Amino acid sequence: MKGIENLQYVAIQIKSHEVSTGFYKPTFGKGFGWQRKGKFKGEIEKASGSGPGGDCACPECGYKIIHQRGMPCSGLQCPNCKINLERK
Repeated sequence: MKGIENLQYVAIQIKSHEVSTGFYKPTFGKGFGWQRKGKFKGEIEKASGSGPGGDCACPECGYKIIHQRGMPCSGLQCPNCKINLERK
């Protein structure tokens, strides 16, 4: 056999799985990602998975807005203090 030099990409096609999307997602449930297994449960205090409700609040001045599903509070900034908001 000859050696393969500088191999950068390998694709394996499996007939039983649909791989055209770039990843395999099972046909049942929501998958088996680390978020659903509770891998970091208890390790990251602020990432408690509070669900879709609640508020995003500034820890400095108390500014609050209603949390929007799918948008983490840590990605929003307080207009007064210019620091990231926290989930409350």
